[in-house]
Amino acid sequence: MTYELPAAGGARGLTVPLAAFKLTHGGARVDSPPPRLGAHTDAVLAEAGYDEGEIATLRGSGVIA
Repeated sequence: MTYELPAAGGARGLTVPLAAFKLTHGGARVDSPPPRLGAHTDAVLAEAGYDEGEIATLRGSGVIA
């Protein structure tokens, strides 16, 4: 299964390998591609105790994208 990633211009896809086993009731499904790299950075840093100003400073200095 391959998903086209719009941000990559459609040139690259994400391949999701199939499991080497089958689950009794159909098992898990992959309905969407994973989040883009850095999509949850602000939320994770906020949960770790960083405030908006500190996150902006990290982003401004190139530590995070």
